Amino acid sequence: MAEPTSPINGMRSSAAAETDALYYLTPITIQVEDTLFKVPRVGFIQNSPVFRDMFSIPQPTEGSTSTAEGLSDTNPVKLPVNKGDFRRLLEVIYPLNIPPDPSMPKEGWIAVLRLAKMWEMSKIRALAIARLSAIGMGSVEKIVLAKEFHVPQWLRSGYQELVDQTEMLSLEDCDKIDYPSAIRIFRMRECKLRDANNQSRHNGWRSWLQRMRSIRRTHPSSVFLILHWFRNCD
Repeated sequence: MAEPTSPINGMRSSAAAETDALYYLTPITIQVEDTLFKVPRVGFIQNSPVFRDMFSIPQPTEGSTSTAEGLSDTNPVKLPVNKGDFRRLLEVIYPLNIPPDPSMPKEGWIAVLRLAKMWEMSKIRALAIARLSAIGMGSVEKIVLAKEFHVPQWLRSGYQELVDQTEMLSLEDCDKIDYPSAIRIFRMRECKLRDANNQSRHNGWRSWLQRMRSIRRTHPSSVFLILHWFRNCD
């Protein structure tokens, strides 16, 4: 018996068609604050063990009077985050532009990093760190974000930049990085300055000795007079 076909284009009817193994995606409805979002749930399952575990929880069976969470607008998955931050994350997981728009501002990538940390999205976290490093941040901002999101390379870089700069830290900056960290920076600056002074004195004596050797070769008696003057000064 022939398979039923569509009267419009001659294709199989939907009852006889097979679902694609990759691109037959189940949507999920998510409510953040007062806004509903509907996206394929595979993006969250692939990127987050938190959502993978959430979606693995048994749902109401067929014939049940209740609707599975996230499968309708009346029973969405509710997430207690900022909807602007969540929208930024969706821009990364489900880009609408081809190729993806690379012009997300720094604040957007910080929002993505915050949610990636919360939901253990390691690949998205790494992408956000790379993009923020490329955009560039101030020394204090690096330290603050490094502590919040556990990024060791930003912490080292931020501390080193503050030690190397000559400007004094403001009270506001000390508040941001915390006072114990500010004290460590001041101590490191002091050690660096002391080492530089010691090196300068060492270089000064070495230069003086080199001049004396040069004078000794050309004017031996002058060296004797200089040394005699130093003895009388003691």
